[in-house]
Amino acid sequence: MKKQWRQVSLLIIVVGLLGMPNNDGIAHSPTNLLTTPDAEKSAGLEFLVSASELVILGEVIDIQYRNSQPTREQPQGLPHTFVTYKVQEVLRGKAPGETITLRVPGGADGSGGIYLETNAPMFARSQTDVLFLEGGEMTGCPLVSCVDGRFRVVGDRVFNGWGIPVVEAGERLRIGGRPRFDLNVMELPRPAFEVLLKQPETQKLIEQESQRTGQSITELQRRYETEAPASYRIGYGFQGTPAPGDNFNFSEAEPIESFGPPLSVSAFTTAIRQWNERVQPPQTSVLSVDPNQSFNVADPKVDGVQAIAAPEQMTEEEKNDSQAREGETPIRDITPNLRNPSLQPISPELRRTLP
Repeated sequence: MKKQWRQVSLLIIVVGLLGMPNNDGIAHSPTNLLTTPDAEKSAGLEFLVSASELVILGEVIDIQYRNSQPTREQPQGLPHTFVTYKVQEVLRGKAPGETITLRVPGGADGSGGIYLETNAPMFARSQTDVLFLEGGEMTGCPLVSCVDGRFRVVGDRVFNGWGIPVVEAGERLRIGGRPRFDLNVMELPRPAFEVLLKQPETQKLIEQESQRTGQSITELQRRYETEAPASYRIGYGFQGTPAPGDNFNFSEAEPIESFGPPLSVSAFTTAIRQWNERVQPPQTSVLSVDPNQSFNVADPKVDGVQAIAAPEQMTEEEKNDSQAREGETPIRDITPNLRNPSLQPISPELRRTLP
């Protein structure tokens, strides 16, 4: 019986995922995997520490979901996760207390669905993390660069917010290696039985169970509320399963770059403390939020599209590209045509250079 209810719960999550309002891609590439020196520096540990007003090592001890106040665009409000950490160690700044509650965009909407932000982490109790927190009023994601400001601690080893090992925390923050998809799990409360009955798929399962067992819907509801777990976890990984017809008769690709084992927690926290001594001290406090207080979230804005004028002159790179395309043909000034191709016909001289 419990297995059946578990299936019901998982099915409703699938239904929720299909109907979530912001499902434009739940995969995310770790932004720390950058190649240029400036990009590495901007995504490195120095940046994370200097942009943080508080850095803590803590354990998730409670999770609640609340919707923001309704708006015209979001009549049900936007789901948010209120996650409470027990502070185990303060690495920078001053914690508001022994615990701190954060409000992160995304989560269960209270009616069987889930709203996920592509750059926001998910949480489950007993997870241990190193958090880089911004200061001031909590309006959006409180983590520096959101999911990139959360580091997972598993078995005395450190992974980034997506479960990828952190292998170096010196001049740059080097992240790479085999990801731990099992770390990306989300803890959700058990849906109310009335919510299950409103979903056609789960309603059908309940009716089938009623016919199979001879129990009434009321009896099944009583069993659900007494036997089904109060919460459950779902994975957020992307480990595909082989499909019929998949071909695996080829050699495994060689890795472009190899990575060592994940850093230990002590090595990572030592690096944070060292950077904390080099950068400017924290300027503002980080406050804990109350899940029982209503809150407002601005409706998402849609940026307009602006036309960008063509450059007045070709850059050296554009000239080289043009020369490469045209072989050894001398480069001519074609910028008048580029600036306004609808009004400037191609000149006979230029036409002769075209293939």
